[in-house]
Amino acid sequence: MIILVKASSYGGNAIRYAMEKERAEVITRNHLPEGLTATAIWNRMRLHCLQHRSEHTRGRPMQHFMVTFVISPSPDECRGWSSRDFAALAKEVIHEIDAVDISRLPGCRKCKSTNFENSMNVSALHRDSRSGILHLHLDVCRLDMDGRTNDLHQIHVRCMKAAEIINRRHGWEQPEQIRENRRQQISDDCLIILRRMLRFNADEYFDELRKKGYDVRLRRDSSGRLCGYTVGMGATVIKASDLGRGRNLMASRLEKTWEGMHKTADVKKPMPRPAVTATPKPKPVTVSPAPLFKLNIDVDGRNLECRIPTGVRDIIFGEAEVPEQSLWSTPDDIARTAVLLFCGYLDAATSMSESCGGGGGVSSDWGRDRNEEDERFARRCLREAMRMHTRSRGYHR
Repeated sequence: MIILVKASSYGGNAIRYAMEKERAEVITRNHLPEGLTATAIWNRMRLHCLQHRSEHTRGRPMQHFMVTFVISPSPDECRGWSSRDFAALAKEVIHEIDAVDISRLPGCRKCKSTNFENSMNVSALHRDSRSGILHLHLDVCRLDMDGRTNDLHQIHVRCMKAAEIINRRHGWEQPEQIRENRRQQISDDCLIILRRMLRFNADEYFDELRKKGYDVRLRRDSSGRLCGYTVGMGATVIKASDLGRGRNLMASRLEKTWEGMHKTADVKKPMPRPAVTATPKPKPVTVSPAPLFKLNIDVDGRNLECRIPTGVRDIIFGEAEVPEQSLWSTPDDIARTAVLLFCGYLDAATSMSESCGGGGGVSSDWGRDRNEEDERFARRCLREAMRMHTRSRGYHR
């Protein structure tokens, strides 16, 4: 689960969007009577802030009268939930945001605690129009019922810490891990799309991403030239500079990345043959299998024969990198471990990583997904191999 937050300049529009969007379902109301419309709720919040404005004479006058939170659990975390479960989640989030102490964190020493539990707020459940992912919109008044201001300094840090506490309590994934998993998935899809394109076309590239359900936003300069883009998955938005390796999926480098994937040797055209008058006999059509690359790997005195597609070989040996916390592993060690994982030699892959000073051990849930493409699985094997070659924390401590 992740929590997004922002101060709303136009609170009325934010509440109307939360409560009146198609298929929206109001979940909770706090310090608000039943039956109020979105406009009436905003008028109450705004009037409450204006009544107490004279009490806040220090610093700049308050401009934002409302705070909007977006609470987004993953589909697995909220599968089978009822409205009562989402109401409990909204209350738990507000409670943890108020309770978390960030004063000891860098840049947060002067941050004051919030009191959103004692503030007017309303939450509504939304369903993503494309993926159907459920998420909560929670709109909260900037002042609590006693007229005290809810401090928004470093509010994003407060929300991140609150999300970590809730995820740890329920055994859910942490926000950083969710973002990294989604970044890897988007990067793999981008590379697969580029590899399958016979000719480079930026519009086709972005269209294929949209077909996979991603929210693609393009950024152009004053002359209309493409200068950047973002790819969204649920509540996670990834910049192009964070995708792939070495920023190879940025808008300015897309064509160069495509060219690097399609470098092939020039094929000589066959010499024309003279026409033959005799009618040739029909021959059975045979489909040649995909070319395989054979590699023999010695592990613990055993010689293991690995056969992988040449495309998988190009990915593994072309993208293998040594992690920073590795002891004496080489890119070739990383690549060979990934090949062993791809071929199902898990024990041999563990032995090879441990012999290079790594932490060893394949993840407990490791395995190839059903209908997973070779290219995607090859990159997963490469990431797992890099993790296995990373030195464990207790080594030489």
